Amino acid sequence: MSHWVFAYGSLMWRPDFPFARHACARLEGYHRSLCHLSNYYRGTDEKPGLVFALDNGGCCDGLAYEVSDSDWPEAYRVLHEREMSHHTYHEMHLPIAVEGLTSPVSAMCYVMNHGHANYAGKLPKGAIIAHIRQGIGKFGTSEDYVRSTHAKLAELGIHDLALDEIMALLDQACQS
Repeated sequence: MSHWVFAYGSLMWRPDFPFARHACARLEGYHRSLCHLSNYYRGTDEKPGLVFALDNGGCCDGLAYEVSDSDWPEAYRVLHEREMSHHTYHEMHLPIAVEGLTSPVSAMCYVMNHGHANYAGKLPKGAIIAHIRQGIGKFGTSEDYVRSTHAKLAELGIHDLALDEIMALLDQACQS
């Protein structure tokens, strides 16, 4: 038996857990959104950055990681410490379509907790850019995080129009 994990942000470009293989995948019913205020990993309480979360509606293309049953305890421990330490997500098992498989699989997904203080909701684009530019935390800048996610999606041939628009605005803001 194997386990699946759906990645839509930094797990795509920094998987720090054991896995057997990965493939492009799609999650229906949720979209990648810069709706998670980061006051630790990519910002501070005074200057929070923004990171991606899965939010309600639409669909999200990303990566699916297959983890063997024997590696699952270690993978789950690492993922739980990384993703659930601040309780900003709900850990859910949702069906995803994995490239190369004929049937959906159930994958662990980290969905934004709307009741958490770090849920930013749908911010105006100017506020998104301001948070991205100001956020510096334990793992670096919010800007590096967003750029790394965008680069990984491009490498995978995944087009995220909303993120493309944010990148264009961010580039414009950085040139001013």
